[in-house]
Amino acid sequence: LYQGSTFTFSANGSYNGEFGDFVDNLEYDGTWEFTSNETKITFDKGTDEEQTYDIVTLNSTTFSFKNSDFTLTYSK
Repeated sequence: LYQGSTFTFSANGSYNGEFGDFVDNLEYDGTWEFTSNETKITFDKGTDEEQTYDIVTLNSTTFSFKNSDFTLTYSK
């Protein structure tokens, strides 16, 4: 997403995003869940911020998801 940004996903369905070099000290917390037999991920379900993405890659080192506008990839 942005250089130096990180996301932390917890098993309890919460996440924390830090946007690194884009905006200093910008953090975002929310919820996540797998949908469609774990082929999609939905963030902040039931809120005005709800967004669903297709999962491209999910393994121990890489998480990549996309929508019609862009693909985001995070690596360890």
